[in-house]
Amino acid sequence: MVAVKRLRPFHMGDETMEDYIFWAVTGGVGLLGSIVAYLLKRSIDKSDKRIQENEERMREVEDKLNRTIADLPFAYTLREDFIRVTANHDRKLDQIIAMLSANNPKGGTGND
Repeated sequence: MVAVKRLRPFHMGDETMEDYIFWAVTGGVGLLGSIVAYLLKRSIDKSDKRIQENEERMREVEDKLNRTIADLPFAYTLREDFIRVTANHDRKLDQIIAMLSANNPKGGTGND
């Protein structure tokens, strides 16, 4: 009759204890690696989300700036344009005054 060894889950022999330690260490390293990979992926996903939000905000600011630049000529007058238009008005007023002076040699306003 052949002696059959019964398998005991926590046999304290040298081989089985080393096997348990090996599998426990391997499982711990695997678990630690999984945790590190999960945390790394989570932080990368968060940074990608922040980058996308920043890019969207940049697009909004660029659009707003482009609209503002396009509206500038309609909303504001340049100093040179103001001077040119004012000089043109002054010239026209001088012409009107000259015409009125030519029609009224006394230099009065005509209401005398």
